[in-house]
Amino acid sequence: MTYIRRLCVDRDHSPIPISLITEKKKGIQGNNNTIIDTNKIILSLTLLNPFANMTSASSSSARSLFAESKQRLAERVQVNMNNIASLARQIQRGSKSNELLMKAARDTACTEPLMESTEQNLKKMQLISVHMGYQFESIQKSAEMITEINEQVASLHR
Repeated sequence: MTYIRRLCVDRDHSPIPISLITEKKKGIQGNNNTIIDTNKIILSLTLLNPFANMTSASSSSARSLFAESKQRLAERVQVNMNNIASLARQIQRGSKSNELLMKAARDTACTEPLMESTEQNLKKMQLISVHMGYQFESIQKSAEMITEINEQVASLHR
């Protein structure tokens, strides 16, 4: 059989004895067993007491239990943070895809203006080609006229 016991903590994370909490009925019962009180009570935890034979615990044992739990929780959080940092470093070292993507993006950004200028140059060359075609036709007509004029001049000289 387990005994349910409530351990409350104030803002300094120091446990508040149960007798003080039960005497202060002025507080408002909040969600998740949180007691909102003018005496700075911000957290209330419900713990299962493995010592079913004990009817009450002293405040020093409650403090030591809380301090021990707090220390274990801090150690677990630290271990998890170290594991996450290690995993992030391994991913960064093992995977160079981010660097490759950045390099490809930079290279693409560098070649984009070159492609635009090449396109403009091709359009200009196409326009020049059309104009050269017109000039070729004009020169060809002039050359045909020269031969006709030469024949006419030759016939006048006879």
